[in-house]
Amino acid sequence: AFMSMDLGGEGVTTVMQRPANPVSVKRMEIDPYKGVAFWMADGVIESCTLSGKYFQTNMSAPGVSVRSITLDLQERRVYYVGTLNQSTSLFSMDYIGGGHRTHFSLPQMRSVYGLSLLGGMLYWVNYADVKDVLYKAPVNLTSRDRVQVLTPIEKAVWHMKLVHQDIQKEPGEDPCRSISCSHICVSNATSAQCSCPKGMQLNLDEITCSDAPTVSNVKTTITPATPKKTASGKTFNYHGCFEFGYFILMHLNHIMHNITLQKCVNYCEKLASTYAGISDNYCFCGLELGEISKRGDHLCNTPCPDDSHSTCGGEFLMSIYEIQGNSPFVNETDVRFLLSHNAGVIQYSGSHINTPTLLMVTANWSFSIDCHLARNLLFTFSGNKIVRTTLGPKATIAAGMPTVVSEVSHCDGFAVDWVADRIYWMDCSRTMNTVKVMDLEGGNLATVMERSLEPARVRRMVIDPHKRILFWMADGIIESYSLNTKKFQTSVSGEAVNVRALTLDLEAKRLFFVGTMDSAVSLMSVNYTGGEHKEHMRSTYMMNVYGIGLYNNHVYWVNYIGMRDILLRAPLQPNGNESVQIIKSIDRAVWDFRLVHPKLQTGSSKDPCRTKGCSHICMPLSLYSAVCTCPKTMSLRADRLTCADGLISAEVVSLTILIVLVVGLISLTMAYFTDKYWSYLQLKLFSVPYTRTRDNQQADSVTPAYDTTEDDVRLI
Repeated sequence: AFMSMDLGGEGVTTVMQRPANPVSVKRMEIDPYKGVAFWMADGVIESCTLSGKYFQTNMSAPGVSVRSITLDLQERRVYYVGTLNQSTSLFSMDYIGGGHRTHFSLPQMRSVYGLSLLGGMLYWVNYADVKDVLYKAPVNLTSRDRVQVLTPIEKAVWHMKLVHQDIQKEPGEDPCRSISCSHICVSNATSAQCSCPKGMQLNLDEITCSDAPTVSNVKTTITPATPKKTASGKTFNYHGCFEFGYFILMHLNHIMHNITLQKCVNYCEKLASTYAGISDNYCFCGLELGEISKRGDHLCNTPCPDDSHSTCGGEFLMSIYEIQGNSPFVNETDVRFLLSHNAGVIQYSGSHINTPTLLMVTANWSFSIDCHLARNLLFTFSGNKIVRTTLGPKATIAAGMPTVVSEVSHCDGFAVDWVADRIYWMDCSRTMNTVKVMDLEGGNLATVMERSLEPARVRRMVIDPHKRILFWMADGIIESYSLNTKKFQTSVSGEAVNVRALTLDLEAKRLFFVGTMDSAVSLMSVNYTGGEHKEHMRSTYMMNVYGIGLYNNHVYWVNYIGMRDILLRAPLQPNGNESVQIIKSIDRAVWDFRLVHPKLQTGSSKDPCRTKGCSHICMPLSLYSAVCTCPKTMSLRADRLTCADGLISAEVVSLTILIVLVVGLISLTMAYFTDKYWSYLQLKLFSVPYTRTRDNQQADSVTPAYDTTEDDVRLI
């Protein structure tokens, strides 16, 4: 909660209850003249008016991990130090998160503890080597300028504040007081200009407003204004002025800054968004507006830089424009998107993208999910159990309750083999990771492979049921195991680290995954052995990905943006963020995502175990052959199909007979050669005249005396 009290510690009140999950909040800066406070929350900047009415999150530049902040009250800008792509820089923005600038990057800012501004100079404390150091540099540092070391500090510094009377000085007089706008005045720290409400236009004196021309019923030479068009020719219209608060930011997503209205609308059109929101020069795109508060149009009084007759928001307000006929599109209506969350699984379809369908209800988090289209079954890992239900929609919560397939250990990686009707999963313990298998009902449990490395945190698992190869993520890298060749391979993902999601292209026989390469988050692919590495796209919209899927030369994924999970898509050969489309904002906190289409699961009729006739466990060797096995307490009969207790298997009997015959033959051979050649060997090895054999042995024969005085004599 955002709190306040007087200087004596009395009168404690709650200004605002922060409308989000609790976070680690550090540092706070306040502009008492504009009535707004800023703070750092888990590495991003948030703000709230001192009235508690307007709250804004994720104000800092996307991807930047913020370490310290300060304010310039005169220019009404927020300055902050943050890390982006392993480079630490000084950034700044205006009070509503627009007008972003990158000032400079310095290694002397990697461990900053406090930041202050005075007279165009920046002061900060940074931990260098074994002590803290106070530095100074111009805000607009160039190659000709020098970073000054003011003094080393013997103490371990936690925070730094610069104190000077000019820092807390009230900004100058509002420039709007010097001009007499007839309707609306828009100002910054140094200048002001007049603007007009909707339906009016600014006259040539640039001070007064008059009604905009309209078409009358009589003949007139005045023609209606040309409708505003996007780059592709779609019409977009002004939708209204809305509060720049929590609810609207839950449905609209930061896209870019330093743009014009036309660029913002064109960009949102590419993202297949219905709405384009602009405030000052910062752009937002989204599919819905959600629970918001509409304000009077006259309050959105900031003219757009490229169109003075259109407004681009106001103070803590946003102008919303609706793009006619623009909505997310999916080429195939049979495409479905399965999403697991904290209470089950929901589904969106390509034909009804705005309407979620309930598929399953769970008492715990539903982690990884998979399905079997031919049998119309949905599986998920929840509460240390693999559970299942039908894949169809559920009308009630009771109908969505699943049945337990099997209890498993806490590893959320499992895969459904829709060809052989099997479920594979990684059984995790403190000492070993083990791949296990069972049928779709939880029976015929067997161990497939014991992972030979140290136990790892295994997440997600996918299978190519035709090639019979399993892939999974283990501590940020990808590993694989061939069910045919029994070969285990680690580091299939190559030099990529921090792998976040994976999926398969069965037709191309390639593994696609999102991971970090060269400090950038990318979509990459390799063949099944880790070769032929390709990088398909780099996008900041993949930094917090929860599941990916492939279909029709596009990649689909869910990513956490701002305070919301977003379903996105892009072509496999995109142009970075420019080609990303927003499909849907998700109301739930998503944990896993699966794209489902009949073309993605083919060949489900080929199961050699269906005709094998095993009494207990059937292990497919390929699409056409299988073998029967038994549990540990049982043995396979001679028919190689059935199991029974207390029986010695045919293989054990055959092996035992073979061993007895071989041992007997070796014994007879050794006895013959020992009797025939023993005397000769003694004579050669020890130079002893010992020639007695079994045929001429006499009862009174004397045992030969061996010479043991030689140090180099050895008995072999």
